[in-house]
Amino acid sequence: MAALLAAARDEGVELRFDRRETAKHAIVAGDGVAADAEVANDVDLCVVLGGDGTILRALRRYAGTGVPVFAVNFGEVGFLATVEPDELGDDGFLGAFRRDFEVLSLPALSVEAGGAIHAAINDVAIHRKV
Repeated sequence: MAALLAAARDEGVELRFDRRETAKHAIVAGDGVAADAEVANDVDLCVVLGGDGTILRALRRYAGTGVPVFAVNFGEVGFLATVEPDELGDDGFLGAFRRDFEVLSLPALSVEAGGAIHAAINDVAIHRKV
């Protein structure tokens, strides 16, 4: 987290942490840091620090928005991660902020239910009403 905050400060990038992440990491609002921020589609990049479950939540959230997700694996498997922590190198997150990475499109299913369209990235479960 310290490396992310430092890189953002160096690049003049504003980091936005939602309520959950603010509490989890004891984030304090300040110069370039928005705490308890609403999750929004008008961001340039989503940076994820976590395992596949956390990454999957971010991918689902930003599916179809055009917002790239840059994920650093802090879990066990990391099959959805962009990089492992030791692959960040000397520049750390600067490459991510400068968009110096390849954006891959993931296959997804589109499910319409209840008048809304939902993206299914990893799986979809269909339950019949009884």
